[in-house]
Formats: sequence, C-alpha cells, structure tokens
Amino acid sequence: MNDTNREDRRLACNLQALSPAQRQRYTELHGELRDGILDVDETPSGYGLRFAFHVTRVVALAEYMALEHLCCPFLELTLAIEEDGRVLLHLAGGEGIKAFLQAALDL
Repeated sequence: MNDTNREDRRLACNLQALSPAQRQRYTELHGELRDGILDVDETPSGYGLRFAFHVTRVVALAEYMALEHLCCPFLELTLAIEEDGRVLLHLAGGEGIKAFLQAALDL
C-alpha cells in the first residue's frame, strides 16, 4: 500500500464487524499476543512484534490478523518467519498509528 492511500484511512475500529463469537476469539488471541511478545521494534510506519516460533503460534497470529482486519481495516498487517526462526508480526499504518498501537497493545 502506498503512503498516500495509508494516510487516507481513518483510525476508527468497527467492533460491530465481528460476531459475538469472533469478538470472544479476538479477545483471547489479543491476550495471547500480548503475553507472547519477545521484543518490539519501532519502524517508520508502526511496530514489529517478535515471537518464538511454534506452528500453533503462527496459526493463531494469522487468525488474529484476519479478525483484526475485519474491525480495523486501516491497519497493514504482515507476518513473516525470520531466518533465526522467530516470527515477526508487523503492524503499520498512517498518521497516529503508533499511538493507537501503543494503547491497544500496551507497548
């Protein structure tokens, strides 16, 4: 996504985009995400969160990304498995995204 399109998106979550079951699962995954962070890297457009590799963690992060996208489509989410075996979840966006992520993830 180019920077112009990124800046046009508003930081407004739509929690109604999730069903009650999805909201419950999102809450569970969000807690697991916060508890599993090994380190955090600030990037020009957001944050990179690193996790220990485990197949179930990668699957959980992918599920989290899908649910996050439904309620917060302004976030750009990418997932990678690095050469050292750690998992990187990068969360990015336009202006104000860092403050949003700091509050949402207790960074």
